[in-house]
Amino acid sequence: MKCLICYQSKTGTTAKCAEILKKKLEKRGAQVTAANLAAGRPQLAGYDCIITGAPVRMGKIPKETKAFLEASRNELLNCKKTAFFICSAFPAQTQQVLLENFPRELLEASVCAAGFGGEVDIHKQKGFDRFMARMMTNLVKHYKAAMPSVREENIEAFANTLCGGVDKEKN
Repeated sequence: MKCLICYQSKTGTTAKCAEILKKKLEKRGAQVTAANLAAGRPQLAGYDCIITGAPVRMGKIPKETKAFLEASRNELLNCKKTAFFICSAFPAQTQQVLLENFPRELLEASVCAAGFGGEVDIHKQKGFDRFMARMMTNLVKHYKAAMPSVREENIEAFANTLCGGVDKEKN
């Protein structure tokens, strides 16, 4: 299977998740290319599977990712497999964020759509996002809760779904 992972990343978490997913898919025998949407719209022809990933800020994915989805709608609908993931510090809101940000027909035609968790690193934030990250960090400390993190088990399950549960290293 030849896969393309299209992603956009603001602080590096979505890029990190795209790289983890790439390695997991390659371990299962897939040929994988990762393309940062910030560098422009990649060519989608020739891929069996197209995966789109985006960060979430205040419940929204970046407008550039939405524009990519809209401009690529027909190609994505005609692709053999499509899948979507988001990176968010609030995993309980994954389904709501997906439904509010991704075109419904693309979600319905996809093999899977999931959240990979998220990270909050104050040093990678700017402006209002830095202020919000600091507040979140303080609340987490105050309530002795766990900081948001990338959920590698979600990425593993996503890769399994895309590859039909086949792991070439285990066979």
